[in-house]
Amino acid sequence: DNNGFLWLATFSGLYRYEGDEFIIKHSFINDEQINTDVTSLIVDLKNNIWIGTNNGLSRYNSTTEEMVTYFHDENDNSSIGSNKIRSLGIDQSGQIYVGTFNAGLYLFHSESNGFLKVDFGAGVKSPVYIRTMLFEGDGKLWIGTLNDGLYSLKLKGTNAESVCNFRNEDPKNKLSYNNVYCLFKDNDSTIV
Repeated sequence: DNNGFLWLATFSGLYRYEGDEFIIKHSFINDEQINTDVTSLIVDLKNNIWIGTNNGLSRYNSTTEEMVTYFHDENDNSSIGSNKIRSLGIDQSGQIYVGTFNAGLYLFHSESNGFLKVDFGAGVKSPVYIRTMLFEGDGKLWIGTLNDGLYSLKLKGTNAESVCNFRNEDPKNKLSYNNVYCLFKDNDSTIV
């Protein structure tokens, strides 16, 4: 984070490395704990740490030590579509995107403190089981999935203007395997 801490997401909780010789399990103010199955982390432009878990999404303000946790609520259309968070992303403008295991992609809407579902378009079967995501500088979003290959999206708000799906079965957009668990962009801008 911007304070120099290294945060580690594990299936036994959230850990913070403070630069010493040890790693501590982070405890939050008022003993407010997140689910111990931490699946993803991202730091936003305000230095909030977003924590995706197998049971909801939390936003931790490291300055005030305030924690807000978001859960799926079937009676609230502005809630996140699933509690199974798999990936978090941040675009060029600082907007937070949340990839779920079984409900697709959501955009956090800061003004309403709620979530908007991203529409991939009619040609994409739903739901998309998101495992990982990566934004490029030109606004392109890459999404790795479980069993559905790799998607390349150009987003405008919550709509995909263009979608390309790379799959093992497609000779034009060939992918060696349809499960994509991690995406990384190196110093030469190569995505692996």
